[in-house]
Amino acid sequence: MNTRWAIGIGAVAVGLALAGAWRVRSPHHPQRLPPMRAATTRPQPAPRPDDYVGSQACAECHADIASSFAVHPMGRSLGETAAVERIETAGAVRDRERDYLVEERDGAMVHVERIGDEAGTICEQDVAIRFVLGSGRRGRSYLADHGGRLCQSPLGWYTQRGCWDLSPGYREDRTLRFERAIDESCLYCHAGRPESAVPSTTHAPGRFSRRVFTEQAIGCERCHGPGGRHVARMREAGPDDRITDLAICNPADLDPARREAVCAQCHLAGEAVIPRYGRGFFDFRPGDLLDDTLVVLVRSDTDARAAVSHVEQMRASRCFTMSQGAMGCTSCHDPHSTPRPEARDAFYRKHCRACHDDDACTELPSRRESVDGGSCIACHMPSRSTDDVPHTALTDHSIPRRPIVSPPPSSPLPPDRLVVFDDGGGRLPAWEFDRALGLWSATAALRHRNPQLAAEATARLLGDAGDRPGAAGVPDLIADDVPVLLALGNLFAATGRGALARGCYLRTLDLVADEEAAIAGLANLALGAGDAAAALTYADRLAASSPMIAEVHARRAIALARLDRWSECREAAERAVGLDPTVARTRRLLIEACRRVGDAAAATREDERLRRLTAAAGSAPAP
Repeated sequence: MNTRWAIGIGAVAVGLALAGAWRVRSPHHPQRLPPMRAATTRPQPAPRPDDYVGSQACAECHADIASSFAVHPMGRSLGETAAVERIETAGAVRDRERDYLVEERDGAMVHVERIGDEAGTICEQDVAIRFVLGSGRRGRSYLADHGGRLCQSPLGWYTQRGCWDLSPGYREDRTLRFERAIDESCLYCHAGRPESAVPSTTHAPGRFSRRVFTEQAIGCERCHGPGGRHVARMREAGPDDRITDLAICNPADLDPARREAVCAQCHLAGEAVIPRYGRGFFDFRPGDLLDDTLVVLVRSDTDARAAVSHVEQMRASRCFTMSQGAMGCTSCHDPHSTPRPEARDAFYRKHCRACHDDDACTELPSRRESVDGGSCIACHMPSRSTDDVPHTALTDHSIPRRPIVSPPPSSPLPPDRLVVFDDGGGRLPAWEFDRALGLWSATAALRHRNPQLAAEATARLLGDAGDRPGAAGVPDLIADDVPVLLALGNLFAATGRGALARGCYLRTLDLVADEEAAIAGLANLALGAGDAAAALTYADRLAASSPMIAEVHARRAIALARLDRWSECREAAERAVGLDPTVARTRRLLIEACRRVGDAAAATREDERLRRLTAAAGSAPAP
């Protein structure tokens, strides 16, 4: 599974799920940390330059380029629904017992989930859509804004098929609904610059200001770097001044590795993309090597046929290897514009002929001209279906000599089959490679409930963390590494080591007082230990900061029930089923709460609604 690794608000659901996930107690999972050598905390890296000015400032001098880039897919990668061109038609999607509809209300786009039976609608939820993610050339996704918290809608628009359908992952995991949290790891390749609601030095992904973005779509500075110094220098210069240092990055002037890193920051998916210690997804600056900021883990055995990202395919192609590394993304692509559809084949044929003359093609001229008028890419870069390999290459960048009918599927790999892209592992300290691999392994272990992988992840994350635990039972060397603390906390909780998990979560809150993944973990530990009062305290904090997550209110209702505070339990359960009416256990708790407060009529209504929901789900055809 390709993923950009992050722990943020999305981890609230992961943390809440741990209470009923998997528990392991064995000699391989002791309650004490293993002996480790003494160490000290690591210094945080220096902040990156951030004197951004926005693409409008660039357009003052570069109007033609700005105009062409504005219609480039990157220049249309994200926008507000009220401002973007509507390319979608009306439509609805049926997913077993659920209907999803798209409606316009007072000029706003609203996505609706409705469940019904022969007697009518059982329950319905509608969510206003604020942002459209994607240029629309291939498709679009849709984001709801909950006061600076973004969540993805289950519905997506598929341009090539001209229809609505569920977004990737929603048919397999129906619990996501309208609660799939979107943070920097999701926005990094699609947005210009989000505006955080908290200082950038803290670890609080997914928490944005009210306007959410300082620049919505990908802009000039993503490829050229912050432009503050450049703009100031050019505005101060006289008409006859000769400026030798433009104080801006031109990727064309960089060596191949740094030039390609500008494109790879977004177009290289790998198996995981993990920010380095003390860095975030938006800390890459043009002129960096990719692994200065991001550790991209890729398969050690990738070949040109694998269903992987564009960059990996190109790197495995014969065209790239024969160029001795000179070939790159801009060998064939203009980053400022795209060719018109009618000129597309000629545009790319011109680039092919920069290395290959007409005689290089062994097809008969008559056969060659019969394929889209002699198009090179029609044969050597065929398109792939958008359905079979979501979020990977849609055009075959392996440039095969003969078309590949069906590429072999990518499958999960053990950690020892992963390496850092472009031999970056040799440039990283050993502990940082182990950190990245440990974070990836921790995510995989929790997702697949794999005790062996959990043990491997724990060992890698602890590494040489010291000969004894420091404050709160946390080794000194990882005492300021929030992603590692959260990963270890989740691993310890899932494998039955509650005391160690609690130490990691508490230390996280020392660093980031409102880190929701740690609060969720502590709420689970308290519930598991029978401390309903403490669980309620943590659940209250989550409900205040994440009011759009149904499971947060459901856990709060559980704690209130254990405290015999049934009136408040009812309110919390009603809030939970209002956000997600499909969870039967929450509705059962609501029924019990109604009975406990003496509202038999409400209990009967909810019981009937639960019966109808269960019957509708049971009678729905299999996907």
